[in-house]
Amino acid sequence: WDFESLARLDGANGHLAIDNQFIYAAGHVNRTNIGSLDGDMGLACFSRQDGTYQWHVTWGGWLYDDALGLTMSADSMLYAVGYTGSYGNGSQNYLNKYTRTGQLLWSRLWGGAGAEDARAVVADADSVVYVVGATSSYGSGDYDVFVLKYSGEGVLLDSLIWGGAYKETAHDAVLHGDYLYITGETGSYGNGFTTGNHVTDGLLLKINARTMQ
Repeated sequence: WDFESLARLDGANGHLAIDNQFIYAAGHVNRTNIGSLDGDMGLACFSRQDGTYQWHVTWGGWLYDDALGLTMSADSMLYAVGYTGSYGNGSQNYLNKYTRTGQLLWSRLWGGAGAEDARAVVADADSVVYVVGATSSYGSGDYDVFVLKYSGEGVLLDSLIWGGAYKETAHDAVLHGDYLYITGETGSYGNGFTTGNHVTDGLLLKINARTMQ
Protein backbone atom coordinates (compact mmCIF):
# COMPACT_ATOMS: atom_id res chain seq x y z
CA TRP A 1 0.00 0.00 0.00
CA ASP A 2 1.58 3.28 -1.19
CA PHE A 3 0.11 6.16 0.77
CA GLU A 4 -1.30 8.73 -1.71
CA SER A 5 0.91 7.13 -4.44
CA LEU A 6 3.81 9.44 -3.57
CA ALA A 7 6.51 6.74 -3.75
CA ARG A 8 7.93 7.78 -0.36
CA LEU A 9 8.72 5.55 2.62
CA ASP A 10 5.61 3.95 4.12
CA GLY A 11 5.80 1.09 6.59
CA ALA A 12 3.67 -0.99 8.94
CA ASN A 13 5.72 -1.29 12.12
CA GLY A 14 2.85 -1.77 14.53
CA HIS A 15 1.04 -4.96 15.39
CA LEU A 16 -2.17 -5.96 13.64
CA ALA A 17 -5.66 -5.90 15.07
CA ILE A 18 -8.39 -8.06 13.53
CA ASP A 19 -12.14 -8.36 13.93
CA ASN A 20 -14.71 -10.44 12.02
CA GLN A 21 -14.60 -8.23 8.92
CA PHE A 22 -11.46 -6.11 8.88
CA ILE A 23 -7.70 -6.00 9.44
CA TYR A 24 -6.19 -2.87 10.99
CA ALA A 25 -2.50 -1.97 10.58
CA ALA A 26 -0.48 0.90 12.07
CA GLY A 27 2.85 2.39 11.03
CA HIS A 28 4.25 5.47 9.28
CA VAL A 29 3.64 7.27 6.00
CA ASN A 30 5.38 9.92 3.89
CA ARG A 31 8.89 9.59 5.30
CA THR A 32 11.45 11.11 2.93
CA ASN A 33 14.18 8.56 3.66
CA ILE A 34 15.09 6.06 6.36
CA GLY A 35 16.91 8.63 8.51
CA SER A 36 14.72 11.68 7.89
CA LEU A 37 12.93 13.47 10.71
CA ASP A 38 9.57 13.64 8.99
CA GLY A 39 6.51 11.53 8.22
CA ASP A 40 3.23 10.89 10.01
CA MET A 41 1.70 8.05 11.92
CA GLY A 42 -0.76 6.07 9.80
CA LEU A 43 -3.63 3.71 10.62
CA ALA A 44 -5.14 1.75 7.72
CA CYS A 45 -8.04 -0.70 7.40
CA PHE A 46 -8.34 -3.58 4.92
CA SER A 47 -10.93 -6.24 4.19
CA ARG A 48 -10.27 -9.48 6.05
CA GLN A 49 -11.76 -11.51 3.20
CA ASP A 50 -9.61 -10.30 0.30
CA GLY A 51 -7.34 -7.51 1.60
CA THR A 52 -9.20 -4.71 -0.18
CA TYR A 53 -8.30 -1.24 1.10
CA GLN A 54 -11.11 0.38 3.15
CA TRP A 55 -9.84 3.61 4.74
CA HIS A 56 -6.89 5.27 6.42
CA VAL A 57 -6.20 8.11 8.85
CA THR A 58 -2.96 9.91 9.69
CA TRP A 59 -1.75 11.72 12.80
CA GLY A 60 1.25 13.95 13.29
CA GLY A 61 2.79 17.39 12.99
CA TRP A 62 5.85 19.13 11.59
CA LEU A 63 8.40 16.49 12.71
CA TYR A 64 8.43 12.69 12.87
CA ASP A 65 5.60 10.51 14.19
CA ASP A 66 5.38 6.73 14.04
CA ALA A 67 3.17 3.91 15.31
CA LEU A 68 4.94 0.84 16.70
CA GLY A 69 2.10 -1.00 18.43
CA LEU A 70 -1.64 -1.58 18.02
CA THR A 71 -4.35 -3.49 19.86
CA MET A 72 -8.13 -3.80 20.05
CA SER A 73 -9.86 -3.64 23.43
CA ALA A 74 -12.79 -5.69 24.69
CA ASP A 75 -15.16 -2.83 23.75
CA SER A 76 -13.81 -2.87 20.16
CA MET A 77 -11.71 0.30 20.37
CA LEU A 78 -8.32 0.59 18.65
CA TYR A 79 -5.30 1.79 20.62
CA ALA A 80 -2.09 2.81 18.81
CA VAL A 81 1.23 3.62 20.48
CA GLY A 82 4.60 4.86 19.26
CA TYR A 83 6.71 7.98 19.42
CA THR A 84 6.22 11.58 18.37
CA GLY A 85 8.64 14.43 17.75
CA SER A 86 5.87 16.83 16.78
CA TYR A 87 4.12 17.11 20.14
CA GLY A 88 5.22 17.34 23.74
CA ASN A 89 8.78 17.80 24.96
CA GLY A 90 11.08 16.22 22.37
CA SER A 91 10.65 12.56 21.44
CA GLN A 92 7.83 11.25 23.59
CA ASN A 93 5.53 8.27 23.59
CA TYR A 94 1.85 8.62 22.73
CA LEU A 95 -1.33 6.60 23.12
CA ASN A 96 -4.14 7.28 20.62
CA LYS A 97 -7.64 5.85 20.94
CA TYR A 98 -9.66 5.28 17.74
CA THR A 99 -13.02 3.86 16.82
CA ARG A 100 -13.10 1.03 14.27
CA THR A 101 -13.98 3.62 11.62
CA GLY A 102 -10.80 5.61 12.31
CA GLN A 103 -12.23 8.43 14.44
CA LEU A 104 -9.65 9.73 16.93
CA LEU A 105 -11.31 9.93 20.36
CA TRP A 106 -8.33 11.15 22.40
CA SER A 107 -4.54 11.25 22.52
CA ARG A 108 -2.20 11.06 25.52
CA LEU A 109 1.50 11.96 25.68
CA TRP A 110 4.01 10.77 28.27
CA GLY A 111 7.70 11.50 28.73
CA GLY A 112 10.35 13.89 29.94
CA ALA A 113 13.45 15.73 28.75
CA GLY A 114 14.99 12.60 27.22
CA ALA A 115 13.49 10.20 24.70
CA GLU A 116 10.62 7.73 24.93
CA ASP A 117 9.06 5.20 22.60
CA ALA A 118 6.32 2.63 23.08
CA ARG A 119 6.40 -0.62 21.11
CA ALA A 120 3.60 -2.59 22.72
CA VAL A 121 0.06 -1.97 23.94
CA VAL A 122 -2.44 -4.46 25.39
CA ALA A 123 -5.90 -4.18 26.93
CA ASP A 124 -7.60 -6.35 29.54
CA ALA A 125 -11.21 -7.54 29.76
CA ASP A 126 -12.20 -4.28 31.48
CA SER A 127 -10.61 -2.25 28.64
CA VAL A 128 -7.81 -1.03 30.91
CA VAL A 129 -4.85 -0.31 28.62
CA TYR A 130 -1.17 -1.06 29.30
CA VAL A 131 1.51 0.79 27.31
CA VAL A 132 5.03 -0.70 27.33
CA GLY A 133 8.22 0.94 26.07
CA ALA A 134 11.57 2.47 26.98
CA THR A 135 12.54 5.83 28.48
CA SER A 136 15.76 7.78 28.91
CA SER A 137 14.00 10.51 30.92
CA TYR A 138 13.28 8.46 34.05
CA GLY A 139 14.87 5.58 35.93
CA SER A 140 18.48 4.77 36.75
CA GLY A 141 20.10 3.93 33.42
CA ASP A 142 20.60 5.01 29.82
CA TYR A 143 17.17 3.57 29.02
CA ASP A 144 14.73 1.83 31.34
CA VAL A 145 11.56 -0.13 30.67
CA PHE A 146 8.30 1.63 31.48
CA VAL A 147 4.74 0.36 31.87
CA LEU A 148 1.84 2.84 31.89
CA LYS A 149 -1.65 1.83 32.99
CA TYR A 150 -4.55 3.86 31.53
CA SER A 151 -8.30 3.73 31.90
CA GLY A 152 -10.44 3.57 28.78
CA GLU A 153 -11.08 7.29 29.26
CA GLY A 154 -7.36 8.08 29.04
CA VAL A 155 -6.66 8.62 32.74
CA LEU A 156 -3.18 7.49 33.81
CA LEU A 157 -3.89 5.10 36.70
CA ASP A 158 -0.39 3.82 37.54
CA SER A 159 3.13 3.45 36.18
CA LEU A 160 6.24 1.34 36.67
CA ILE A 161 9.90 1.93 35.73
CA TRP A 162 12.40 -0.96 35.65
CA GLY A 163 16.09 -1.16 34.82
CA GLY A 164 19.71 -0.89 35.92
CA ALA A 165 22.71 1.30 35.24
CA TYR A 166 22.78 0.69 31.49
CA LYS A 167 20.24 0.19 28.71
CA GLU A 168 17.01 -1.78 28.91
CA THR A 169 14.40 -1.89 26.15
CA ALA A 170 10.97 -3.48 25.75
CA HIS A 171 9.76 -4.88 22.42
CA ASP A 172 6.55 -6.78 23.07
CA ALA A 173 3.98 -7.53 25.75
CA VAL A 174 1.23 -10.11 26.29
CA LEU A 175 -1.48 -10.04 28.96
CA HIS A 176 -2.58 -13.41 30.34
CA GLY A 177 -4.94 -13.38 33.29
CA ASP A 178 -3.70 -10.88 35.85
CA TYR A 179 -0.12 -10.94 34.56
CA LEU A 180 1.71 -8.90 31.96
CA TYR A 181 4.68 -10.58 30.24
CA ILE A 182 7.24 -8.30 28.58
CA THR A 183 10.14 -9.24 26.32
CA GLY A 184 13.12 -7.08 25.40
CA GLU A 185 16.83 -6.60 26.02
CA THR A 186 18.99 -5.73 29.03
CA GLY A 187 22.51 -4.36 29.21
CA SER A 188 22.54 -4.07 33.00
CA TYR A 189 22.00 -7.68 34.05
CA GLY A 190 23.06 -11.17 32.94
CA ASN A 191 26.19 -11.99 30.97
CA GLY A 192 26.00 -8.72 29.11
CA PHE A 193 26.82 -6.96 32.36
CA THR A 194 29.29 -9.42 33.87
CA THR A 195 31.57 -9.54 30.82
CA GLY A 196 32.19 -5.82 31.16
CA ASN A 197 31.30 -5.14 27.54
CA HIS A 198 27.69 -4.25 28.29
CA VAL A 199 26.30 -6.19 25.38
CA THR A 200 22.64 -7.16 25.68
CA ASP A 201 20.94 -10.29 27.00
CA GLY A 202 17.36 -11.34 26.36
CA LEU A 203 14.86 -10.05 28.89
CA LEU A 204 11.55 -11.45 30.17
CA LEU A 205 9.59 -9.59 32.84
CA LYS A 206 6.45 -10.79 34.61
CA ILE A 207 4.34 -8.04 36.19
CA ASN A 208 1.14 -8.22 38.19
CA ALA A 209 -1.07 -5.96 36.08
CA ARG A 210 -3.46 -5.28 38.95
CA THR A 211 -0.86 -4.18 41.49
CA MET A 212 1.87 -3.12 38.98
CA GLN A 213 4.51 -5.08 40.90
